[in-house]
Amino acid sequence: MKIINYLYEWFFKKSRLQNKRDFPYVINFPITDNCDSKCVMCNVWRDKVENELSADEIGEIFRDKLYREVKHIGISGGEPTLRKDLPECIAQILQSLPKLESLSITSHGYHTERWEGVLPAILDAVNEHQIAFSVNLSFDGIGKTHDVIRGVNGAFERVNATMQFLKQHGVKVQMQCTVSKDNVYHVGKVLNYAIENRVEVIFRRATTIARLYNDSVIDDVVLSRHENSYLADFFLEPRLHDYTVSPSRRMYYKRMAKLLSENTHTRTFPCYFQNEGLFLTSKGELYNCSVSANKLGEVRADKDSSAAYWSQHADNVVNNLKNSTCRTCLHDQNGAWTPAELFEEMYSRSKFYAPVGKIMKVFKGIKSLLSIAYYSYAPVVRPTAYENNSVLLIGAYGGEHVGDAAILGGVILRLKKKLNIQKVYISSFRPDRTQRWVDELDLDVEIQVVGDTDIDASLKSCQYLAYAGGPLMDMPLHLANHLKTMVQAKAMGKTVLIEGVGIGPLGSKLSFYLVNKMLKTADHVKVRTVASRDYVLSQELDVKLDKDPAFDYLESRKSIDKTLLPPSVNKLLSDCLETKDEKIFIGINLRPLWAKYSSDETDLDKLEETLYSNIANAFADIKKRLQKDVVFVFFPMNPDQYGFSDLLSAYKLETYFNDGIDFRIWEYEPGIDDMLRFLNLMDVVISMRFHGCIFSLTQNPSNTIGLDYQIGKKGKVSELMDDFHLSDKVSDLKGLKSEWLTQQVMESINANTARP
Repeated sequence: MKIINYLYEWFFKKSRLQNKRDFPYVINFPITDNCDSKCVMCNVWRDKVENELSADEIGEIFRDKLYREVKHIGISGGEPTLRKDLPECIAQILQSLPKLESLSITSHGYHTERWEGVLPAILDAVNEHQIAFSVNLSFDGIGKTHDVIRGVNGAFERVNATMQFLKQHGVKVQMQCTVSKDNVYHVGKVLNYAIENRVEVIFRRATTIARLYNDSVIDDVVLSRHENSYLADFFLEPRLHDYTVSPSRRMYYKRMAKLLSENTHTRTFPCYFQNEGLFLTSKGELYNCSVSANKLGEVRADKDSSAAYWSQHADNVVNNLKNSTCRTCLHDQNGAWTPAELFEEMYSRSKFYAPVGKIMKVFKGIKSLLSIAYYSYAPVVRPTAYENNSVLLIGAYGGEHVGDAAILGGVILRLKKKLNIQKVYISSFRPDRTQRWVDELDLDVEIQVVGDTDIDASLKSCQYLAYAGGPLMDMPLHLANHLKTMVQAKAMGKTVLIEGVGIGPLGSKLSFYLVNKMLKTADHVKVRTVASRDYVLSQELDVKLDKDPAFDYLESRKSIDKTLLPPSVNKLLSDCLETKDEKIFIGINLRPLWAKYSSDETDLDKLEETLYSNIANAFADIKKRLQKDVVFVFFPMNPDQYGFSDLLSAYKLETYFNDGIDFRIWEYEPGIDDMLRFLNLMDVVISMRFHGCIFSLTQNPSNTIGLDYQIGKKGKVSELMDDFHLSDKVSDLKGLKSEWLTQQVMESINANTARP
């Protein structure tokens, strides 16, 4: 039914087809500019506003014929509940708008007692007029994060109490989160909280809004390019889309993800407020929208909204707005998407989408296999020109985290030393994510990130091709695509390398075939573990063994000042650092479990529950045994959503601790030097991520405890610890016991009583 309504609205509204203004049917009405919050992204609260529209004036204004088609009105502020006459104002609105279908109130939710006072009258009024009613509550974080952003101690506890009260009375509640520098790495926890409480949630990016007078503070809260890239990844998070009811909101997330990842501000999604929406201030000033700084008119005195709206001045204001501000506006005010866009979105949610997608992947794989066959027997045809001392790197680029950044740095150092490489092209399926990590590297080499659609052109430009990103594991389509590039490079007379990779797990015959073919195609193969070397030797192939390339780059960072902690760590541990010698810091990293890393029929949910319970019991025991205060800090090696966010594990683990455990989560996307400085602060490091172990081993091997996430057989974490002769300091997840973990932590602390 919704899709039919959308199609009807789009086809039968002249304004959408002709881009001309029509009678408004969406009204944004901040009923007061007074607010007792102190939000970091807003300046409304700084002024005390008086002489706002009375209830009678509101009713008189909305009885103007201009508002005869209004279907929805959103009441906001300031804080609407600060108006004692809020029920009277709503009654006047309902009586004045004949075609109104829905009404929403946006509130910071601090005053549960005020809601208790006004809600009965509001519900009576909306029920009498058969109006759909909802309340939007601002949730810019969970717990302390919300309090800090809102500038009010106890803000989260109060808004949460209001939410529970409204839910108990059958009111539809929507959580609204404005994403800024202060909470961009916290959005996953907000989503978790919404899902746990079965409340709808929307996310919007902080931006300049004229009515909030925030142009003087926006630079302090607006996201950096790296933070935009992280948010783009979150906006594509499957859990977010699965939990978002509105097709329009899901499409907004997809478009915003594209804009943020491409670092562009060219708006590509619709907005009702261009032609069919209005913004009325608490003093009777009429604007096209909340972003606009130019009034259409003032309607308090003459009560003639129509004259102001249809004036030549208003036409000029709106046309100027469309030709300037609208083009780059990233406010989440949305509009009517075209039927084609709606159909595409609805299809992507249908039961047919996944099977068709799998079929397309199969065809893509077949195409790659045919290309492999063709290039395998094609005559060598060298390009007429290419750049000397240049290399194209291929692999799983686009899904990196800080560990992969260190690998990349190490690979480039090796290639520079061995082949005098001066320029590196990196093929990535998410160039913005790869660029984020390239920006981390301190190397005297030119690096250019290219999209995976540009791989053929990049290959022609380069002297060498190297597969050096991600393990050769059971991912047939990934392997086939890269094997195709390798045999294509050989047909072009290029030197092909496999540098510093691991091998496995390999579960299918096709993956075995493709990996072996890649190994045979390469002119030089260098692997990072003894087990990988033994696998290659078992196939009777020549291979060299070297440590993980990350070690090469981390070795080059030895001279950095380890005492310069990242600002995010200083903030997280602000109450601990002055007395750090009196405390024990234990860092822990966990990753979500994945079926691809299981070689048996283990119930992963039950295993995860047992794992977290054992860790919680061990931490409680460690706290009892130590004489000093113990601070447990979760550090994410991969905080973004692609490749499974470690922060999801942090939020789950947090629920297993009682109040006596000081457990903190580093909600951040740390760079290489950030991570080294953090780990140097820790007395003990427990890591499930492979590169969490590598980073820690470079700081203090005896303080590193590994958790092998390969289920059913030995994985690369165990292989790494074996290579460092630390087999007694690693455990598989099934065999992990709280007593063992406690013993390992205590032994590490006792063996390292003095900080390095």
